Parts: sequence; C-alpha cells; structure tokens
Amino acid sequence: MKFKKEYLILGVIIVALSLYLVFHNRDRSTYQLPELSSIERNDITKIEIIGAEQTIELSREGSDWTILPKTYPADAAKVKDMLDVLGAFKLTALVSESENYQIYDLDDAHRVRVKAWAKDVVVREFDTGKAASSFRHTFVKLPGNPMVYHARDNFRRKFDLSIDDLRDKIVLSFAAETIHEIVIKKGEKQSIFSKNPVSPENEQPSSKAAGEKPGAPVQTKWVNENNEIMDESAIQQLLSTLSDLKCEKYIEDKTKAEFNQAVYSILLKGAKEHSLSLYDASKENDEQFPAASSDNPYLFFLPKWRVDNIMKDPAEMLEKKESE
Repeated sequence: MKFKKEYLILGVIIVALSLYLVFHNRDRSTYQLPELSSIERNDITKIEIIGAEQTIELSREGSDWTILPKTYPADAAKVKDMLDVLGAFKLTALVSESENYQIYDLDDAHRVRVKAWAKDVVVREFDTGKAASSFRHTFVKLPGNPMVYHARDNFRRKFDLSIDDLRDKIVLSFAAETIHEIVIKKGEKQSIFSKNPVSPENEQPSSKAAGEKPGAPVQTKWVNENNEIMDESAIQQLLSTLSDLKCEKYIEDKTKAEFNQAVYSILLKGAKEHSLSLYDASKENDEQFPAASSDNPYLFFLPKWRVDNIMKDPAEMLEKKESE
C-alpha cells in the first residue's frame, strides 16, 4: 500500500511538471516580438551614438560621412559596419521582463544608445548591451519598452567607439605607379630619385632607349641625382609604405607652427604632388613621431616601427653591385 501511494504521488508530480512545461513554452512561443519597420541604409543621413561619457554625431553629405561638430572625415569602413547593422537590425527573441538591466549592460552606466535619422525623421533607435554568451546575438532594448531582447549578430563593438576610433586614419594616399620623382630631405642633405628610361644594352639611363623599336614598352629604372641606379625593391617598398599611409592617432592640441624644422621629409611627384614631414619624437614618448602630410590638414602621430621603415638613408637605397 505504501508503494502504491508513493507511485501515485510521483505520477502526480510528473504530470504537473509536464503541464507546466507545455503551457510555459506555449506562452513563450506565442509571444509577439515588436514589429520593426525596414529601412534602407542609403536613406540614413545621420547617426547619433550616446554613451555614458560622450555623444558622437555622424552626418552624411553626399556619400561622405563626417564627425560633428568639427567635421572630421569618418572612417568609411566603420561607418559601413554601422549602416549594415542598422539596415539588417532584427529582434529574434524575448530575453527578460524583469527590468534588471545591469546584467545585460543595458543600465545607464553601460548601455550605448543608437539613433539613426533619414533627414529629420528617426528611423531606428535602440540601446545596445553586451553580446550574448553565444556571441551570435546582442542584448538590446527599444525606446519606451522595458523588455530585453536578443538582436541578431554581435555588433556592440561597432558602435562602442571613441571619436579618435572613428576618424579616417589615412593621411597619405596615391597610386604608387604614378610617381616619377622622389625628393628626400634629411637634415641639410637633399636626394632626388627619378624614374628614367634606360638602354637595354648598357643599362644606363638615357633620354630614349637606344635601339628601341617604336611602340615597344619603355624600360625604366630609378636613378639618383648622380645618375646612379637605385635598388628597385627599396624604392618600391618605400612607395608601398607611403601609398596608403595610416596614422596611429591625431594630435589635438598643437599646430605645425609649434614644431621645429622636420628631421626628415619626402616629396613625391606624380599626377599630383604629395609630401610627408617627420618631426623629432618627444623625450616623454619616443615611440611616437609627430608628422604632417599634404593630404591631411591635421597633425598626427606615426609609430616608431613605421617611421623606421620610412626614414631610410638614401645611400642605403643604391643598387648593390654583384661584387658586394
């Protein structure tokens, strides 16, 4: 009799748990997620990112994005990442109704609020918290709605950025093959390298290659002001380093007038002229070199390892003789 009673109690518990799971899952599965309007990324004209310590406003003029109020050019790739998130933003599940936002980094001290406009109309707004444990979703909250949801993809890092993170770091840009002359100044010494046609017979630079047939490809070599042939790989490495040069960060509190004469400068002549000036590193920080470029109105820092790749002695760039 005792065993029958225990089996009966156990059966009742199993039935109760089964009913709870059935109805609990049914309640969750029938919950309607908020309907979000679709937006075209090309319609977005302004993005506002509001953190606990700063607010960043990005504005589009034509196809170019700038950071207000100083109209710094914005990094196009990072803005594209934001636009992709805004255009594809989708809720996938209800996570919490408890309003305990801190555990999701959705409290005021940690959340990042994102607002996007199409002209004067707000077309997308949400608070973003941390990534879910799967790193395939992000915890989010919508305005005027206390619920916490999963949004598709892990995207907080694409908005949780500083102004310096978002600035376009390209400070020099050109096509290397268009450059035909390089002028290097190191201290008081100046060196000039030119790309000249050469005679295939004696490999000497000439105004016109001897014996060259009309229409044949012109062979060229880099030579210095003394008509000495330069190491082609050294020249190409220099041009490759400079052709899409990015800075480490910008200098906010100084102007060019506050620096002494550049310790090393390069002038590149091609379809356009481009120049780079390097100044002495400070005693406090000898791992960053102040620099200025003709392609960017702002002063910036270059890391020492990159400066070492640029600031070569022209004599070391001469073509090595076979006997050497």
